[in-house]
Amino acid sequence: MLIDKYMPQFDVRVRHSTIVSAGPERTYAALRAIDLNRSRWIRLLFAIRSLPERMRRGTSPGEPPGRPFLESAQAIGWVVFEEQTNRELVAGAIN
Repeated sequence: MLIDKYMPQFDVRVRHSTIVSAGPERTYAALRAIDLNRSRWIRLLFAIRSLPERMRRGTSPGEPPGRPFLESAQAIGWVVFEEQTNRELVAGAIN
């Protein structure tokens, strides 16, 4: 897994799985297109995560942009470390 390259040691391991009745291309496209901003909890988490930057600039969170999760995450500083199209994606925030 690509994550092992970027995080070879860790303190906690959590594994979730689900069976999806779609091929890898369709499933991966859905992952890239999902708009988590529809969730009140996700909007709250993003507002908290972007609070330091907004305080520096003196801006408010405003309306959620209604764009895919990955685009929203990248807009607040997340980085895509590596991607194998239709298979795996590693992204995260760097502090």
